[in-house]
Amino acid sequence: MPLERFRVAVGSPRRHARWLVALSGGSDSIALLYLALEWHFRERPDITIAAAHLNHGLRGSRALLDAEFCREMTLLAGNKELREMPT
Repeated sequence: MPLERFRVAVGSPRRHARWLVALSGGSDSIALLYLALEWHFRERPDITIAAAHLNHGLRGSRALLDAEFCREMTLLAGNKELREMPT
């Protein structure tokens, strides 16, 4: 069901599109990454999915833990890398 709703929401992107999922580490962005990758692997292998995390550095050591969590989730999801955006 979630993949079906995702498919409707994204419509029909052009072939060989490149998507960047903004990953905060919260449950909503993690779910979005997993849905995008599931869609990619099952139906649209021509589309490139990547993730990016921006560490604003506003939460001290907690922000570093968020960045590490995002890196681990990206790798576990089968994506090759997490792009960390400079502040």
